[in-house]
Amino acid sequence: MPAFVSKFPYPLYYSAGPNPVCLNLSWINCTDAEVDDYLSRWQFPGQLPWLPVQPLGNYNVFPEQFAGYPTPIGLLYPGSGAIYVEYSDRTISNIGYPSHIFDGRVDRIPSRNANGVPQVTTHGYGTNTGFNLIETPIFSIGLSGPFIDDVNQRIAPYAFDAQDFGLIVYTTVVEGWQFASGSQQFPK
Repeated sequence: MPAFVSKFPYPLYYSAGPNPVCLNLSWINCTDAEVDDYLSRWQFPGQLPWLPVQPLGNYNVFPEQFAGYPTPIGLLYPGSGAIYVEYSDRTISNIGYPSHIFDGRVDRIPSRNANGVPQVTTHGYGTNTGFNLIETPIFSIGLSGPFIDDVNQRIAPYAFDAQDFGLIVYTTVVEGWQFASGSQQFPK
């Protein structure tokens, strides 16, 4: 596992949520175990829900891949989205490898609101290290520093909010199917 050491002095912090994991409907009863499973399927933007993350698993995420397919950036800059996943209690963290454009971590923390509805809050912190657009033995032209930091600072919260919208659609369908099929009863 890579140590968390900032390469550039461009700190980054963002948060998204808390966003609901399951709708507050009488026929939806999300247990903590189900919430943990759902979050493992919606851990990072572009993840396909039928491929849940595993503890200490390695993944290639955006900007390198989206929905399991390489992006143009990923084809040109392999490793620009390389992360590993760490579990701590119920928190799932994405931690960028040194080749990742973002040198830091993103924590996805489940909780319940005052009404008992499951929710997730996302915190990302670290630095945007960027990557070299052109690299030769004589010179390199990089994409890093304040520009990429500003872009990530503005876009990342929306990316995780969009991820959580997909999550709630997914949980509504799954929970609805469980209720309709009789495998789940009304909560008592």
